[in-house]
Amino acid sequence: MKETLVQLLRQQPFQPFVVQMSNEQAFEVRHPEMAALLKSNLIVSSADSDEFEICSLLHIANVKANGSIAPKS
Repeated sequence: MKETLVQLLRQQPFQPFVVQMSNEQAFEVRHPEMAALLKSNLIVSSADSDEFEICSLLHIANVKANGSIAPKS
């Protein structure tokens, strides 16, 4: 999953994507600067406020980009 996230954050031109967690929560990444990929977590910030979510890579169920789904690996 980490490799998929690296590719999505680095692709040119950037395409927004949604991270869906194992508990059904979903977080939209509208711009690459809205996310920080760490060793075992993805931090996703809100576009409308100073709020952010820390998402464990172990709990990411899938990533939706351009209508496609990249399954957890």
